[in-house]
Amino acid sequence: MKINRRSSKLLKPTYHTPTHPPTDALIPLSPFDTVTYQIHVGLLYAYRPPNPSNEVIEQGLRRLLAEYREFTGRLIFDDNGRQCILLNDKGIHLVEATSGSPLGSLMDKPSPCYLDLHPHITGIEKELFQVQLTRFACGSLVVGCTVHHAVVDALCFSHFLIAWGQTVRNGIPVLPLPLHDRSIFIPRNPPHFQFEHSKIEYTAHLRMTKHPELQHTILMERAHFSSEFLAKLKSKASDVNPCDKPYTTFECLTAHLWRKITHVRKLEEKLTTTVRIPVNGRFRMRNPTVPMRYLGNVVLWAWPRSTVKDLLSKPVGHAARLIHDAVARVDDDYFRSFIDFSSSKEKMEELVPSAYGGDVVLSPDLEVSSWLRIPFYDMDFGTNPPHLFVPSYSRVEGFLHIVPSFTVIGDVDTHVGVLHAYTPPNPSNEDIEQGLQWLPSEYRENSSRLLKPSYQTPIHPTTDVSMPSHFRQMLASSMPTDHPTHQTKSSRKGSNGYLRSTESSPTASISMTMATSASFSMTRVCTSSKLADSPLGSSVDKPSAYYLDLHPDITGIEELAQVQLTRFACGSMLVSITTHHAVSVGPAASHFLITWGRTVQDGLPVQPLPLHDCSIFIPRTVLSFSLNIARLSIRPSTKGQAPRGTAHYCDGKGTLPLCISRETQVQGLWKITRVRNLEGELTTKERIAVNGRFKMRKPTVPMSYLGNVVLWAWPRSKVKDLLSKTVGKQLGSYMMEWLKSFIDFSSSKEKMEGLVSSAYGGDVVLSPNLKVSSWLRIPFYDMDCGTNPLTSL
Repeated sequence: MKINRRSSKLLKPTYHTPTHPPTDALIPLSPFDTVTYQIHVGLLYAYRPPNPSNEVIEQGLRRLLAEYREFTGRLIFDDNGRQCILLNDKGIHLVEATSGSPLGSLMDKPSPCYLDLHPHITGIEKELFQVQLTRFACGSLVVGCTVHHAVVDALCFSHFLIAWGQTVRNGIPVLPLPLHDRSIFIPRNPPHFQFEHSKIEYTAHLRMTKHPELQHTILMERAHFSSEFLAKLKSKASDVNPCDKPYTTFECLTAHLWRKITHVRKLEEKLTTTVRIPVNGRFRMRNPTVPMRYLGNVVLWAWPRSTVKDLLSKPVGHAARLIHDAVARVDDDYFRSFIDFSSSKEKMEELVPSAYGGDVVLSPDLEVSSWLRIPFYDMDFGTNPPHLFVPSYSRVEGFLHIVPSFTVIGDVDTHVGVLHAYTPPNPSNEDIEQGLQWLPSEYRENSSRLLKPSYQTPIHPTTDVSMPSHFRQMLASSMPTDHPTHQTKSSRKGSNGYLRSTESSPTASISMTMATSASFSMTRVCTSSKLADSPLGSSVDKPSAYYLDLHPDITGIEELAQVQLTRFACGSMLVSITTHHAVSVGPAASHFLITWGRTVQDGLPVQPLPLHDCSIFIPRTVLSFSLNIARLSIRPSTKGQAPRGTAHYCDGKGTLPLCISRETQVQGLWKITRVRNLEGELTTKERIAVNGRFKMRKPTVPMSYLGNVVLWAWPRSKVKDLLSKTVGKQLGSYMMEWLKSFIDFSSSKEKMEGLVSSAYGGDVVLSPNLKVSSWLRIPFYDMDCGTNPLTSL
């Protein structure tokens, strides 16, 4: 999805009085500001329409910035070497952007496209706060914000965002106004250094970034936890809690994730693993307390730790106890000790903050940022609350954002950085190609031009085998002439040949394309200069025109099957195939793909071998054309208490019950018909593929048969009937008679004279009708090249 940034400007505060505050005032950063990460943090809000205009949102922000001047200032050092915020009203960075596409589900899963929805957060030298307003074709609005962490922490920033929404709604900032005084953290006299802060919040030397070369192999994934799962987890963890009060949702979920991620990392048992957990001092400090309206950072960290062996061998309650105790130790005494330590020139000599923020791999440790109790969802511009709120995309392995779920109240989402080097590797292109070379010797209909079959015997089969003419007639009358495509993450396969009008067909070869473009070449880890910058991520999780780049072109080609192996920087592999519909479809294609995977694993094709005999469809001695398809209607059933439906076949002599087992398809037809806003008297029909392998008897069609055995059911109804009645369908033994009648009809030269296939396949708009292809019972996911099964199809 392309985001067009139309304008970029500096937005300055709007004051309501003629007298403006001075623009040379300095606010020195507090110890909590200097010890935190010195980076920009990004957030994204999505709003469904209607939404206020950009001008209204901008005016509200201008008025609010008059009360939050720190956001429009700049970071500098004063004459004493202290880092300060200069309140010079230079302004914030505002970007206005548009997209010609609807928002859809673009933000439902973490994706690098998040980075296009807010201003860039790298290489920023001046602005402390940035905003991007992105409008989508559907009317949705995404507000992307970035803020420098030295200015505010998460809780304080949420108060600012809520005040922004209220200012847009009401015209003036709301009360209470923020507390700007960052000098409220006064050390005790005499100071009392109770904890070793020089080895926790501070360090003598900045360490080097860990594994920067793995930056592009890290993906951000979202894990969803239902309220039911969390309740069971809390109950299980709290069984061993010596206190009367159960562990919190945060403590239990963090313990669960700590154990699971450590297990996946396959760390040595003697290694020590820690979790960095922020603790907000507003809820900890006493005498005096810190006002909730304080504008700035008041965060330190807890550090629960354990050996890998203890963490994984003991129950989740043990990990929850470690987290609970570590957080409890960061109390008022700890915060006061930190203030005393940070204010001592003697103690601070030659020390720097340990919160570096440059690591891309945290293993064996974790860092957790929990926003479960921060009211980010309360940012409302007056038309509706946010539909979705997410942190920006971050490529840091082992960093977790825990946020309230946007799908169900009470559920929790965790955004976690994952290093894909932990996943099993995929076989090499050479191994996959070798297995594919062996396969065409048994699947000759699918052989191709560039990759010749590799026969296991010195005698090769003849290349002038012809198809029976009546079978070619059946193909012409029943099958579309397009190339279906299949794509899978981790592994994919295909089969090919030529389709010619002559009686014989020479052996062709599989057309295989190796993707080595700058954007999508790959090896398991980023060690080659030819590797792509992009990991696979969630780029194939949703239908996209991008799919077309992941398989060979399907227009103007002679091959009956094509394969493309695309390797990504993260180590993932995507195998795409295209097959001509006249060669095989559905079950036959899946059997070929499964056999390909087993051939890569074991070296030889598995049994049973495919059945190539296309002449098994023999017309009956006495031809019967009793099924003239004049009308297929859906009528409400009068049997039973609940309104059901029965499909009927009309052949001019009466109606016969026709069962079409696709209840879910009927529901889909109902929904799509409603969305189309069709006239009630219009007739709509559904084309449903029915596989004859499961319908034909006396004789049956072997499952190993390589070819098409598909016809279609055509339920139809008036729109008003379809939308006003509950329809159920089933497909029974009557379909067998239809298939046999079709064979008789297709074998009759008299009947076939002057007829052509109705399966055109060139329509791009089927309304008011539908075409359904169901793969629910086809074992495509069983294709495994030996390293791991597919992750998606």
